[in-house]
Formats: sequence, C-alpha cells, structure tokens
Amino acid sequence: MTSSTPPSFLQSSGAAPRNGTRIDPARFNHALELDRIRPALVRRPADLVRDAESRRTRIWELSPTLHCSIVGTCLTTSDLRALVRKFAAVPNENPSDHDLHSIAVAAVGKHDLLAKQFNKTLDRRHKTVINEFDRARNVDTLQHLWDEAIRHGDIPNTY
Repeated sequence: MTSSTPPSFLQSSGAAPRNGTRIDPARFNHALELDRIRPALVRRPADLVRDAESRRTRIWELSPTLHCSIVGTCLTTSDLRALVRKFAAVPNENPSDHDLHSIAVAAVGKHDLLAKQFNKTLDRRHKTVINEFDRARNVDTLQHLWDEAIRHGDIPNTY
C-alpha cells in the first residue's frame, strides 16, 4: 500500500454507510502512529524511572489491564488461597475460586504488603525462567527464548 492509498478497510465498497454519511478516504491516508495510541503497560513514579534498568518491574507498576491475566495465568488457586487467607483479605470462610481471583486482582494493583507478597510469590514460582530471560542481552535472544517457550506451551512461566 502506498502512502496515498487509504487502508483497505477505508476504501469505498460503493455502498453508502447506513447513516448516509461517507468516509472521506483522503483524510485517512496517513499511517497510524502506534506509539501514540498504545496504552502504557508500565506505570512508575518519576523518581523510579531512572532505576528501571537496575530492577524488574513490580506487579503494581504494571497497567491494571494486565493484572487479571497475570493472576489467572501465573498463580495457582492454591497460591491465591494461601495468600488471601494469610492476610485475612477474604470476606468469608470458603471463598470461591472466582472470589479469590477477584480479590487478588484488586490487591496486586496496590503498593501494599499483600501486593508485595503476590509479587514475591510470582518471583519464587517462576524464578528459573525469570533468571533465564534476565540473561538475554539483546532482542534476538529474547525473541528466541519467547518462541521456544511458546513452542513448548510454557505460557505461565514466560508471561
């Protein structure tokens, strides 16, 4: 596609849209600047940004949009149950798996003792792979490690 050709989804099919207005393809002939519209996946206070190279990102520094999938993919129900009970963060004696997940997702977004314990549990559970990925010194090595993990179905450790 050349820069003067609009993306295929904007090209006219000959039929007018239902509301009667037409999209002017000339307005959409520029490439999208993905970096401008991509959500920030890491949130760090300004004073911690300079230390970012020296340490791994903590779970509460990640975008809240990632918390649910990290908790659900990388921690077992036993992990959740143990931590939630230890910190008395559960409203009843026998919470459902969904309740445990919901409590954990809410907890990891806060910078408090429970979130720190979840972060430590993640680090401990996935230590071997974390160390392996930490040794990657370039994008090609990192991509190779990721591809191998996907090929072997090792999603929780690499995620």
